[in-house]
Amino acid sequence: VFEPSGRERGWVAEDQVAAILEKIVQRHPGEYCLINNLLLQDTKHSSEIDHVLIGPEGAYVIETKAYRHVFINTEGTWFSGQGDHPVRINDPVVQNRGHVKAIKAILGHDIPCAPLVVLTTTREDLRGHPPKPVVLAEDLEALIEVLHAPSGGRFNSQQVAALGKRLQAADRTDPAAWQEHLRRIEAKQAAAIASFS
Repeated sequence: VFEPSGRERGWVAEDQVAAILEKIVQRHPGEYCLINNLLLQDTKHSSEIDHVLIGPEGAYVIETKAYRHVFINTEGTWFSGQGDHPVRINDPVVQNRGHVKAIKAILGHDIPCAPLVVLTTTREDLRGHPPKPVVLAEDLEALIEVLHAPSGGRFNSQQVAALGKRLQAADRTDPAAWQEHLRRIEAKQAAAIASFS
C-alpha cells in the first residue's frame, strides 16, 4: 500500500484548500483576489504562505495543514499520531502569526488580516481544544461566506485588486529565493534540535 509522505500530503491539502477558496472567488466575481503559495522575504526572514484571500473585509492569511490524528491539549500544545506515543508538533497558529506580520509589512498595518489555520483532517481525527483561528477544510467555505461583507465591506473591487497586485509584486518566485528559504528552515530546525541536546 502506497503511503504518501508528509510533504506530499501537504501538497494535496493545499490543492484542496485552494479549490475551496477558488469556489468563493468564482461565486463573488471581482470581490476577491486569491494568491496561493506566496513567498515573502526580507534580509532576515522568509515566509511561505499557503493562501491569501483578499476581499471586501480584508485579507485572510491561511496556513493549511494535513495533520492526521491531531490532538490539542488545554495548554494549546499540538500533538499528532495515534496510540500511546503521539508526537509534539509545531503550533501552526504561531507559525501563521509570522505570516500575518509579513503580509502586513507589504500591505500596511492598517489592513485587517485574519489568520486562519485550515486542517484537512476529519472531524473524527481532531481531538482536544483547537484555538479560534483553526477551522476544518470542510467548514472553510461556510466560514468565509458568513464573514463576507459585499456592500458594507471596507474594500471595493479596485482596492482588492490593488492589494493583490502589491502582494504578487512582492512574491519571490525565483529558484534562488526558494533555496534561501529552505536553507533558513533547515538552519532553524537544526538550531531547535541542538537546543534539546
